[in-house]
Amino acid sequence: MKTRFAAAAALLSLAGIASATELFFIGLADDTFTASVSTDPNSLGTVFIDQPGTWFGGPQPGFFTLTPGVVNYLNISARDIFGAPSMFIGSGELSDNDFFFNDGTQALRTNGGVNWTASLTGFGGAPVGVT
Repeated sequence: MKTRFAAAAALLSLAGIASATELFFIGLADDTFTASVSTDPNSLGTVFIDQPGTWFGGPQPGFFTLTPGVVNYLNISARDIFGAPSMFIGSGELSDNDFFFNDGTQALRTNGGVNWTASLTGFGGAPVGVT
């Protein structure tokens, strides 16, 4: 049985900025995950990390150039091959101060609901608690 959950973190852009901000993200899920960036929180967007195989392979890193002038959403689709998703751990950094996360910083951690929303049905689905 494959079960999925979706989590998203907003990357807010400073108005009028037209630089190329890079997002670096590294993550690990039990069993696998895909990381993508979209300008629509209800859409998967462009995939930039696709964890091959299970978590035994270790954390997976990736870089993505953000779209300036709009809100960008980091979307995580975690999949558990053997039941409900059990774990997702991630960390992200922005290359400059032209974007920021919901908490006003350029660093992102999987720290519960501070920067994250999650759904068991997919992007835009009913939110569930993040712990």
